[in-house]
Amino acid sequence: MSFVVFSPRDAVFAGLLAERLATLNGAPAEHFAVEPRQEAPASVDGVALTWGGVRLDAARGIYVGGFRYEDPVLPPPSLEADWSFWQSRHVLRQQSYSFMWSLLSRVEAAGARLYNPPSAHLNLFCRQRPLDQLRAAGLPAVATTLTNDPAMAAEAQARHQTTVWRPANGRAAWQVFRDKQRQHLVGADRPPVLLAPAAPGVLVRLYVVNGEIALALTAAPPARDAVERFEVLLGVDPATLPGATDAARRATEVLNLNWAILTALSDDDGVTFYDVDPDPAMDDLPAAVQAHLADALACGMIGRPIPAAPAALREPRDTLLLRRMLVIQFEMEATKHAP
Repeated sequence: MSFVVFSPRDAVFAGLLAERLATLNGAPAEHFAVEPRQEAPASVDGVALTWGGVRLDAARGIYVGGFRYEDPVLPPPSLEADWSFWQSRHVLRQQSYSFMWSLLSRVEAAGARLYNPPSAHLNLFCRQRPLDQLRAAGLPAVATTLTNDPAMAAEAQARHQTTVWRPANGRAAWQVFRDKQRQHLVGADRPPVLLAPAAPGVLVRLYVVNGEIALALTAAPPARDAVERFEVLLGVDPATLPGATDAARRATEVLNLNWAILTALSDDDGVTFYDVDPDPAMDDLPAAVQAHLADALACGMIGRPIPAAPAALREPRDTLLLRRMLVIQFEMEATKHAP
């Protein structure tokens, strides 16, 4: 039985993972590039589920990267599509996507170990649902409000010193929610937004493999001088985050996740979860971080102990908008209506 890696073409992290699986297992891992509308070399019958001649239902482990639940009504973001006229490509993409979803669902039902299965993506599509499930299980997750009612949004905003918001489907990070955001984002003619109080603590991202924290990351505080600098990611020892190790294990068990990133705020009282992502964006991470996580995930898939993160990890990451550019944008925003 082999290991299988599914990913979009040219996915860097998936390539690293396939290499580590081959090295640790002593045999090549099957790496298949999955793109919308490509011809799928798959077969489904009463005996086997195969892709490219490889039996998926008999694989020891299958990593599925870059494949999320897609709302059939809401097209995936594209810089090339002009939605002022009908896009037949969306229909073709949905047909290809539907086949891939059905195949992976059959593989999951056959008992193969997926990182991560379609059922996990469907469960986590609305970002409020996993947080509600974690709270129902007694885990520390933020209480959210999902609404497009301006009065309810104002009430939720008034209950907390600082309120944050994000789209319910997770297509943007948590951001500060003020009166201006409420006036422009919330209305009966607009989709609901997710609101939550901002808890005290430091923002940490926990990369979890088989219930174990493989890496905890935070960001270095920004410099106060005018020199442009990249974002710097810092490794954190999970043992120094009160309650994080047990909470991460239980959270991934509740949500049936073998591989995920848990975003949380951590202080002396413990962690508070704000997001769960079953398919973390990996290719934009620094090379050293990707290499460690590929090694950790490969070990988890094979059944070996998860390696410890490098000591004193400190890695810069390229960012699209640096500090000075943001300052200029804020100044423009503040003065654009001035006489």
